[in-house]
Amino acid sequence: MESSLREFLLMREAVNSDTLQEMINEKIDMETILNLTNQQLEKYIPKTGDRIAVINFCRKHAPTTPLMNCSKKTLSLIEKLKRGSGNTSKEFESDKAGDSCPATKKTTAGRPPQDTRKIRLGWIMNGKHVRELRGGGTRNLVVKKDSAKQEILMSALELFFPNGVSKFGKLENFTYDLLDFKEHLIDEKLTIGEIYKITKLSTLRLYLSTTGQETSTSGNKISCKEGSSDDDCTPVKKSAKRRKNCQTEVKNDLNEFLNFSPNNSPQYDNNKNPDFQQSDCDLLKLLESQPEMGPTNEIPVGEIQITHNAEFDNLLFEQDLETAIRDSLNTQIPINSPEEVSLQCILNDLHSKITMEKVSQFNIYREDIFQCCIRAVRRKKFSMFDKISVKFSDLEGNSEGAVDSGGPTREMFRLVLDHIKNSRMFFGDGKKYITLDGDALQSREYYEVGRLISLSLIHGGPGPHFFSQNLFGLLLWDFSEKNMTIENVEYEIREKLIKIHSFTDFETLRMYVEEEPIFAIAGWPIITKIKEKDAMFTDMVKFYGYDRVRPALEQLRNGFEEGNLLNIMQKNSELFASVMCDDQIAINATALEELYTVSFSETGCSDRRLENRCISFWRDLLLSCEEGECDITLEDILIFWTGVPCVPPLGFEFKPTICFQKDCIYPTANTCGLQLRLPLIHETYEKFKFYITFGIANCKDFAFA
Repeated sequence: MESSLREFLLMREAVNSDTLQEMINEKIDMETILNLTNQQLEKYIPKTGDRIAVINFCRKHAPTTPLMNCSKKTLSLIEKLKRGSGNTSKEFESDKAGDSCPATKKTTAGRPPQDTRKIRLGWIMNGKHVRELRGGGTRNLVVKKDSAKQEILMSALELFFPNGVSKFGKLENFTYDLLDFKEHLIDEKLTIGEIYKITKLSTLRLYLSTTGQETSTSGNKISCKEGSSDDDCTPVKKSAKRRKNCQTEVKNDLNEFLNFSPNNSPQYDNNKNPDFQQSDCDLLKLLESQPEMGPTNEIPVGEIQITHNAEFDNLLFEQDLETAIRDSLNTQIPINSPEEVSLQCILNDLHSKITMEKVSQFNIYREDIFQCCIRAVRRKKFSMFDKISVKFSDLEGNSEGAVDSGGPTREMFRLVLDHIKNSRMFFGDGKKYITLDGDALQSREYYEVGRLISLSLIHGGPGPHFFSQNLFGLLLWDFSEKNMTIENVEYEIREKLIKIHSFTDFETLRMYVEEEPIFAIAGWPIITKIKEKDAMFTDMVKFYGYDRVRPALEQLRNGFEEGNLLNIMQKNSELFASVMCDDQIAINATALEELYTVSFSETGCSDRRLENRCISFWRDLLLSCEEGECDITLEDILIFWTGVPCVPPLGFEFKPTICFQKDCIYPTANTCGLQLRLPLIHETYEKFKFYITFGIANCKDFAFA
C-alpha cells in the first residue's frame, strides 16, 4: 500500500488499525481499490462517504494517461510534427536493432530475476558521448550478477562494433576499456552484483570507452559548416535525404536526451516537474509512431530547422542539448557545501534507506522511557534502517492503541532526548558537556545515547539541541586545545581549580595542592614553585575535561557511527551543529500559520459561517500565546498536534491540517495524520480560549488528546 494512501485513510479515520493492517497484508493499493466493486470495498471501508473520498483520492493520485499533462507549447509542437513529418518508426526500429534487449513498455515496476540484473551501456569515443545516429546511444543489457568487467566489455564490443566494425572504423584501430557512470575505470575483480551494492543505484549505467583515430566507413562525403561539431554533420547527397536526417535528428536528440537524462542519476529528484518529464516521453512516443517521410512529402527544410532550433530547444533547455547532457552526467553535489546541500537533503538520503519489509517494535512505558528504548535497540534483529513502530502504554500497562504512522515515533524521540539531556551522563546549564558516570559506562549507556540520537535524526524525530560546541567538536575531531576550557570541567572540581589562581604565596599553594585529592588523582601530588601553577591548571583542565571522560566519549562516538552518521557529520559539521548545538528556532504565530492548511466546508453552507468564526478565534489565540498571555505556548500546541515542539530536521511527511468538530468542547488531535480538530460549539472568544488552553495544557502527550 502506498504511504500517501495509508496516511489519507488514517487522517480521515476511514478504517481502524486492524482493518488497515488487513489491507496492507492483502496488498491493497490505489490500483486495486479502483478495480474493486462497491460491495468488495465496503468490506474494508463501511461508510459510503469514506468510500467515495478514497476512490476520488486514488483517481487523483493514480498514474495519468499520456499527453494529459502536456503544455500548450508541447501540443503545438506535436501538431507541427504531425503535419510535417513522415513515418520514421521503421528507421527508429532499425536504429534500435542493435539492442540485445529491445525496449518494452512496462505497466508496473518489476524486479529482475534474482540471479540477473539490468544495466545500460553507452559509448564514449575520445572522451565524447556517441549518439545513436552514429551507432552509439544507450543499449539495455541483462547480465548475471556474477558477471565481471571482462565479460561486460566483450558484450559492449559486440553491440557497438558488430563484426569488429563501427562507423568510426575497425576495432583493431582503437584501444578500449569499460567505465562506470562517473566515467572512472572499473575494478577488474568487482562483479555487477557487487557494483550495485556499492553504488546503491536502481539502474547501473556503464560506458565503453574507445580512443584512437576516427575513420568513417561510409562512402558519402560529409559537408559541415565551419565551426560545427562532428555530431552536427550530415550527408548532403539529396535534399529528401537531408530532410529525413533533419527530422530523424529531432527524434534521436529527444530519445538520447531521455536516455542520458539525470533521471538515471542518484541526484535526480522525481518530484521536480513531473508534467515536463511526462511531456517529453509522450513526444517521443508520438515521433516513433509517425509515417515514414518520402520524397512526395515536400516540406521546406528551413521550417523543420526552425522548429528544431527554436521550439524544440526551448522545450527541453535553453542551451545546447549536448552540453546539457554532459553537465547532467558530470555534475556532482559537494557533500561539504552548506550553500548547495541542505541538512534536510542529507537526512532524506539516509531516510530513503529505511526498509518497510522489517519492523522494529518499541514498547514504551513513559516512566522508564530510556530503558524501554535500550531494550528495543539491543534486540538481535534490530537494524538502524528498519521501520520503527512505537506502542505507548498507560500506567495500567494497557496499549494506547495507536497505529504508528510517524506521530508516536516523533513523540518517543522527543521524550527520550529530553530524558538524555537531563540524565547523569551530561552536565551544564543549557548547553551540556559529557561527564563520567561509572554505572552508565559499565552498561554502555553512552553508546546507546549515540544510537538513539542517530535514530531520531534518520527516522524523522527532533535533534538534541543541547550539545555544547566543545562537546560537539570533541565528538567529531577528538582532542584539540580549542575544545579544552574550564567549562568542560564539572562544577565542584572547577571551583577548586579556579581557586589556585588566587594564591600568591607559594607555601599556601603547596599546602592546598597536597590537601586536595583532585590534584594527586590528575598526576600533580606536589608543586615545587609558584610559577608552575599555570601549567598545573592547564594539565588539570585537560585531565578532567578530556582524559577522565575519554572512555565515555569513545562509547558515544561509537554510537554515532551506527548508520554512518558520524562520518556524515564530520563532512557537514556546520549543518549538523544547527540540530546538535543550536537552540531550537522559536516558532511565532505567523510561522505556525504558514505551516498548516485549513479544511473548510463549501462556501455558503451553514457550517462555513461557524468555521470562519472558529478560525478567527484560533488566530487570536496564537497571537496571545506568542505574547505570553496564555497558560500554553506555541510549542505546547505543536506537541499536542504533531508530537514535537518544532519542525523536525526531516520536516513533516505532509502538511498539518486543521478541521472542525461540533460535538466536543475540547480540541482533539490525530498526531499520526497531523490533524488538529477545533470545536465549533463556542460562541465567544473567552470560552474558546479557556477550553482550548485547558485541553492542551492537560494533554501534552501522544494519544491523550
